[in-house]
Amino acid sequence: LSLVKPKLPEGVKIGELAFHHTLEKRTKKQKDCNVFHTGRFKLRKDGRLVSSYDCRRFVIPDGVREIGEECFINESVLSLKIPDSVTSICTDALCSYKGKRITLPKTLKKFGSHALSCSNLEEIVIPGNVKEISHGCFEHCRKLKSVIIEEGVEIINDHAFDFCVELKRVILPKTLKKIGNYAFHWCSSLEEI
Repeated sequence: LSLVKPKLPEGVKIGELAFHHTLEKRTKKQKDCNVFHTGRFKLRKDGRLVSSYDCRRFVIPDGVREIGEECFINESVLSLKIPDSVTSICTDALCSYKGKRITLPKTLKKFGSHALSCSNLEEIVIPGNVKEISHGCFEHCRKLKSVIIEEGVEIINDHAFDFCVELKRVILPKTLKKIGNYAFHWCSSLEEI
């Protein structure tokens, strides 16, 4: 089965596994994809939906507002470009992200729980429009070394950075009102706050 140029409205939210079991047969593996990922499949800019296996680099097209639940969970993505149109990264959306860095758009407002947990991130800057860092958002990011939380963020929820064992430096904003239970639990390398 092949979908050719599906017409999706601009800014459409694509939910968890929305196109699951929608396959397009291919003869060769793709390594670079200029796409928006949906579960185990991707929507290329030319409108074709294809299997996401073996893709390493993704570009989410402008106009996408939300990265859905488990959208990239356990995929081998090494590089992800997120446009300024994205305002929400849902629960487990980037769980186990393989890249060392990711630039979050300044327009981002919301993280779902465990949105980037268990990832290979080494550093992260959390934009000030995110008022609340969700439960377990960066939990078990064992390679994370530096966190900069910009002015505007008010709450760091429970277990947000739990088991980030290599975390050395955290910059907190003056706007911060609450740090939840176990927020920095087992951050045994922490040197600077």
